[in-house]
Amino acid sequence: EHVAEQAVQASWIFPDSHVLVVDDGAENRELLQLVLEDQGLRVSTAENGANALQMALNRRFDYILMDVQMPVMDGYTAVGEMRERGLTLPIVAMTAEAMQGSEQKCLDAGFSGYQSKPVDIDRLLSLLAADLGAEAGTRTLHANANRVPNQGAGPRLESGPILSSLPMDNPGYRRVAEKFVLRLEEQLAAMRSALQDEDLPELVSLTHWLKGSAGSVGFHQFTKPARELEKAAKSGRIEDIAELLTVVEGLFGRTRISDEAGACPRADTAKGLPACNFDIPDVIESVLDDGRPQFQSIIDRFAGRLSEQLEKMDKALRCENLEELAQLAHWLKGSAGTVGFGLFTQPAADLELHALTGQLAEARDCMELLNEMSRRIVLPQRASVGA
Repeated sequence: EHVAEQAVQASWIFPDSHVLVVDDGAENRELLQLVLEDQGLRVSTAENGANALQMALNRRFDYILMDVQMPVMDGYTAVGEMRERGLTLPIVAMTAEAMQGSEQKCLDAGFSGYQSKPVDIDRLLSLLAADLGAEAGTRTLHANANRVPNQGAGPRLESGPILSSLPMDNPGYRRVAEKFVLRLEEQLAAMRSALQDEDLPELVSLTHWLKGSAGSVGFHQFTKPARELEKAAKSGRIEDIAELLTVVEGLFGRTRISDEAGACPRADTAKGLPACNFDIPDVIESVLDDGRPQFQSIIDRFAGRLSEQLEKMDKALRCENLEELAQLAHWLKGSAGTVGFGLFTQPAADLELHALTGQLAEARDCMELLNEMSRRIVLPQRASVGA
C-alpha cells in the first residue's frame, strides 16, 4: 500500500487582481494563465500588442505581462502607446533577448520591469507578489506516491568520468555540451561565492538553472543533487548547502567531453537516429507533481506543434525564405524553454541569427541539430489516476 508523500510549497495569497498576458506563443499564454489562475488571479490573454492595447484601453487591468517581439504590433510599440494614453499600471516585459542593454531598452520603452525567457515561474510570482501586495502562504502538495523519499543530503557517489549522453560525434551536440561545461564552471564559482555571502536567493536561482539544464545536455548525474541543493537553499539549511555544493563540485571534477567514450551509440546508421534520448527538464516539476493534467497537455501539444513548425522551417530553408525562417526560429526560441524544452533555446537563437544574416550553411547545420533533437524527446509520463 502506497501512502502519498506530502510536501509543503510556498504560495501566495493575492488580492483580487486582473492580469493581462500578452504573447504570440499560445503555449506561453496557456501556461502562464494556468499558473496565475492557480494563484487565484483573474487572467485575460492577447496574442499581439495591438489586441493588448485595445483591451487595456477598454478594460481595467491591474498588471500586464507582455512579450516584446510579436507580429502586428510589438511590445515596445504597445507599451509606448499605453503610456501615452495615460496607463500607469505595472507592465512587465518578457523577452528571449539576453543581450547586454536589453533590460534598459525595455525600461526606456515604458516597461516597469523585465523578465527573461524562458520564464522562471518562481521568480515571476515573487515579482507579482511584491507589486500586487500579496501575502506569503503555503499549500500542501500530494506528490507522486511512488517517488523515493530523500535518503540524506547527498547522492551516493560513484567513481569514473562523467560523460554527456549526447552523441559527441555530432558537432552540434558537442558544442552544446562544451558550452554547458564552461558555463557550469562559472556557475559553481558563483554558487560558492553566494554561499560565502549567505546570499540564499542567488543560490536558489543558480541551482534552479543547474537542475533544469544538466539533464537536457546529457549530464543527468547533476539533476538530483541540484534539486536537493535548491531545496536546501530555499529552506536556508547552510550546512546541507555546503555539503551538497561539495558533492556537485566533485561531480564537476569528473566531468569530461570525449569523442570516444562519451559518444552515444547509433540505433540506425542509415537514418542517423541516436539510440539514447533526453528527458524534458523539471521546469514545472511542482505543478506536475500536483497532479495538474493541464500542464501535461500543454507539453504534449507543444511537442506536436514543434513537429509542425520544424517542417515549416525545413521548407522555408529549402526555399531560402529567410524572413519566415527567422520568425519561426524566434517562436521556438521564446516558447521552448517555458514548457521544458530548454535545450532547444540556444540552437533556435543561433538559427534566427543565421537566418537574419543570410548564413545559409550555418542555418542548415542548426536545422539538422534541431531535427535530430526533436526525434530524441522523451515526454514526462502521465500521472496515474487513483493509484
